[in-house]
Amino acid sequence: MKQEPEPTEVITNDYGASNDSGHLGHVTIVPAVLLSIVRQTVLSQPGVVRLSSRNIARRAGNSKMRSASAKGLRIEIAQDHSVGVDVYLVVSGQTNMRELAETLQSEITRALQTMVDMTAREVNVHIDAVDLGSSGAQETATEPRTHRR
Repeated sequence: MKQEPEPTEVITNDYGASNDSGHLGHVTIVPAVLLSIVRQTVLSQPGVVRLSSRNIARRAGNSKMRSASAKGLRIEIAQDHSVGVDVYLVVSGQTNMRELAETLQSEITRALQTMVDMTAREVNVHIDAVDLGSSGAQETATEPRTHRR
């Protein structure tokens, strides 16, 4: 029988009322919870069609950061418990992409702060494709459509 790997734990802080020894314990948040918070925040925004189907690989470099990813999302948690977020998405063609990206940065930052008391170190929004409407057509950065006259 194949054993499931233990989830990477992120200990955010000691919370709760104190007992005689000073605290009741600690709170552990699994990175999948952070991915879920970010996913729900992104998908709730008007103009977001869906997360990109891109599989995001872990960034090479700082081995002191913990990371987790899912289709269209990657998070990195630093030792100070700040969170770096990368979001890859498909947006509606009728959307102001700059405004949407700024809204996503603000809303993801707010959601992480209010729901798990973690600070967003950075929130990078990557628009991978534009959904052009009911025809199901899509333009991507890697597959530009050509227009003929």
